[in-house]
Amino acid sequence: MRATISTGISVNHAITIFIALFGGVIWQKLGIETLFIVSAVLGLCNSAYAATIKVAKKAAKN
Repeated sequence: MRATISTGISVNHAITIFIALFGGVIWQKLGIETLFIVSAVLGLCNSAYAATIKVAKKAAKN
């Protein structure tokens, strides 16, 4: 379990750094408006993906 969590945290950190650098490039080259639009689109994609996650239903206890 620890190895899985460590790997997940490491990958998350690497992606976060990449996104921050990419956001800075977008801001410099295309402007802050484009950065906010890209961020909004990514947020919508993230929400749409999260909505597809199935949650196991708990059995009702009597």
